[in-house]
Amino acid sequence: MRVLLPLLLLGTLAGAANPKSPQLPARWSGWQVVKQVPAAASGAPAAVLQEYGLRGQESAMLARPGRKVLAEVWQFSDATGGFGAYTFFRPAHAQLTNLGPLSQLAIASPVQAWGWRDHWVVEFRAGAQSGLPNAKNLGELLAALPRIQTGSHSPPLLPQYLPKQGLAPESVIYSEGPASLATAAPWLPSGQVGFEEDAEVVVGNYQLRDAAGQLAIINYPTPQIAQDRLELLSKAGMEARRTGALLAIWYGPKSAAAAKLLGRPEEHSVVTWTRFYGLDSLPGLILGIFALIGIIIAVSLGAGFLAGGLRVLLARVYPRRFSVEAATARFTRLNLR
Repeated sequence: MRVLLPLLLLGTLAGAANPKSPQLPARWSGWQVVKQVPAAASGAPAAVLQEYGLRGQESAMLARPGRKVLAEVWQFSDATGGFGAYTFFRPAHAQLTNLGPLSQLAIASPVQAWGWRDHWVVEFRAGAQSGLPNAKNLGELLAALPRIQTGSHSPPLLPQYLPKQGLAPESVIYSEGPASLATAAPWLPSGQVGFEEDAEVVVGNYQLRDAAGQLAIINYPTPQIAQDRLELLSKAGMEARRTGALLAIWYGPKSAAAAKLLGRPEEHSVVTWTRFYGLDSLPGLILGIFALIGIIIAVSLGAGFLAGGLRVLLARVYPRRFSVEAATARFTRLNLR
């Protein structure tokens, strides 16, 4: 079925996306956009595109002297949706090339390639005579796509939990809903996975020394939800194991290598860099702290002088009520000896 998906995706149902299309530049990294190609309505999986957060679509013919390339461009609401759609639609036999932390290229054949960058997914197609540009040129085309200011720019961390030994990287599919999971892992009952509880799933094909199969890792918001789903999936006959908020499920012949694989999802730490707006360096931060202390001291001194000056002014205007003698006279003295 995955072989047919690139053909089905050549057009998208009009209702699957926001009617506003991505605005591509007239010149795209040295290529001239010579023609806008309308996307024809077809049997594309609109539910899958909606799960990944499709926002717009555009088709354009790019030209250079002696070469033409058709680019089908999809824009998603964030980098997570863009990466998920890219893993879903790229062919399983594609050759992967990492172009950076937020970009990857999947070359399926001399005339077809899929690319992902941040919010964007692009399918490049060329004629048999001219062929596709090389990976470097395709990477430049991806890098020239406009940066979207809204939405998260972080790809999902879950695919990194798949153990690397025996994994076919081009087979990895990241799923955010039942429609995409039905293709990625039709053996996994989506109704019991718990997408309504913000579950996310990654699936990969493995060739072990004594077995071949698929490993699915499901991430839940809390370990308790994961435990509840583990019981449901175990009752459905799934061979699953829980580690914290993660469930690992093996689909394939039982073997020692598969059992070991279930118990060792890769662990990764997440480091989030938060930018200081208005303070560009540590000296600036320290200077800001001292400036705040100075302001607090100045306000305190000012309030003290204001209170004292007001007291002196009232004592002069109303000496019988606010003079020192009047204030002393109001004290009660017991004269205890």
